Amino acid sequence: MAFIALTPEQVLNFSHTTYQSYEKNSENTLSYTNIVGIADLTIDFLMYAYIHNFNKELCAETFAFFDKNISYEASFYQRRVIIRLYKALFDNDTEKVDFYTRLLEEDNFTFCLQNVPITKKDSSHAH
Repeated sequence: MAFIALTPEQVLNFSHTTYQSYEKNSENTLSYTNIVGIADLTIDFLMYAYIHNFNKELCAETFAFFDKNISYEASFYQRRVIIRLYKALFDNDTEKVDFYTRLLEEDNFTFCLQNVPITKKDSSHAH
């Protein structure tokens, strides 16, 4: 959450430098705690990016980094859902936004939804 005090340019530079550092040292085995920190940094960056209206291109490096480096272990499930939610937001994919939002709401994991527009389906037009 230290991103709050930084300008968008500083956040982009910090994130880029962090990802490059991780990639450069990825042959070293990182601890679970380090991987959690990297996943959380990714989420913090995406929250900042969304709030500050970054375009999708400015987030491309983060999504690529996430796809390549964040583990598919069960312990990372919530983080993966949050990151996928932000990817859906940047893609303007309302169906996926609704899907990931419902998953997070189901588990009362709503801290990451405070700035996310939630669309409710209108069931009065069901076919």
